[in-house]
Amino acid sequence: LWNPKKDISKRTSLDRFMEDITRRLGALPAGGPTVTGIAADIYHTTKAVQRSFYAAALYALVLIFILVWLDLRSLPQTLLAISVLAAGLPMLIVLMGLAGTSWNFANFFALPILIGAGHEYGVFLMHRYREASQNPRRVWRRWDASDRALLLCAFVTSSSFGFFWWTSDHEGLRSLGLVMSLGSACIYLAAVMVVRPLLMLRLETARRRKLREKEREHEAVVV
Repeated sequence: LWNPKKDISKRTSLDRFMEDITRRLGALPAGGPTVTGIAADIYHTTKAVQRSFYAAALYALVLIFILVWLDLRSLPQTLLAISVLAAGLPMLIVLMGLAGTSWNFANFFALPILIGAGHEYGVFLMHRYREASQNPRRVWRRWDASDRALLLCAFVTSSSFGFFWWTSDHEGLRSLGLVMSLGSACIYLAAVMVVRPLLMLRLETARRRKLREKEREHEAVVV
């Protein structure tokens, strides 16, 4: 019978305790005792839940990729649209570390939700890019109506979940609200600081190329 010397409610203590038990049992002959008890239940249950959440996040990402590709019908544009997740989620992890917040059973729910709700910022920007590139009259100016709409969308999402963090007395709900609020803000910042400048650069490059082509055509006519 082994009893933990440290608080197994802390993940590091639980991991060390179970690793020590596993190592001790590994030295016994085959068919030895089976590990049971609350510590083993918590350890294996949390591992299973974590694997399930990671799998859910992966499934959500794959499904979103397929749906965005069906919408845009362009692999480069699809990758650029969902790249807001690749740029925004690492920002979230850094901020969580600075805020002293780690992943737990409550805020793990935020990961697939952020993937599902956050990718839309990139999709909105890609559709605005397509509109500006296909219709010369729909010039994408600095801070136009589409940019303000995107900011409003991000503000509503972040502030709504931030309200949970600010007002809730339940630590799990506070943690979920914090991660969702920070995650939405990070993905929005990735959209306007990374994806939007790239799309604007592509528009400007295409505009200059068309001007050069017109100049060459004019020179050919004059000659």
